[in-house]
Order: sequence, then structure tokens, then C-alpha cells
Amino acid sequence: MGLTKDQWLKNDNFKHMVSLATINNRASISYNTEKKDWESFGEPTEAAIKVFAEKLNKIVSGVYDMKASPKKSEDDLKKTVQEIAVLDFSSERKTMSTVVKGYQGA
Repeated sequence: MGLTKDQWLKNDNFKHMVSLATINNRASISYNTEKKDWESFGEPTEAAIKVFAEKLNKIVSGVYDMKASPKKSEDDLKKTVQEIAVLDFSSERKTMSTVVKGYQGA
């Protein structure tokens, strides 16, 4: 059994997941209106995570047209969050880290 929309909206963890997947990610997605197809730029895995974040944001924030605004969660976060430092992914650390200022947690 899946979660209801009300459960999604009341659980701040989903908002945090969207923020994390958006902030700590170098990929970009866009909709090419001429080709009528989606395009991704950057690492394929990061692009898939970015798509996940945008789809989750669509559920949490309400309905919006992803083709018209494919980077809504990224655009919204950039209004309030300032990137301070980034430690890019390395095979030694096996992780990527982004330090930000202004994140309010929701």
C-alpha cells in the first residue's frame, strides 16, 4: 500500500530529500520543446536523482507543469540557499558534499 497525498504533504522528510537531491547535485535537466523530449546534462546517475527530486517536489509542492518548469525545486532553493563549498565526488571518499548557508529545513 502506498502513501496517501496527505501523508506525503505532512512528512517534512520528503521536502528534505528533495533539497538534498537538488543541492548536492551537478546535473541539470531540461525539456527541449523542438525535439519534444527531455535532455540531461552531467552524470546520468545525478540526472536521474535530479528527476527524482523534481517529481517528488511536484507531489509535495502541488501540481505544476514539469515541461514548463523542469528545475522548479532547484530554482526555489537557489532563492534561499547559498552554496559555500563543495567537495566533489572522489573514489576515495565515495561521496560528494555541499556546504550551504540559509537552508531552513523545509
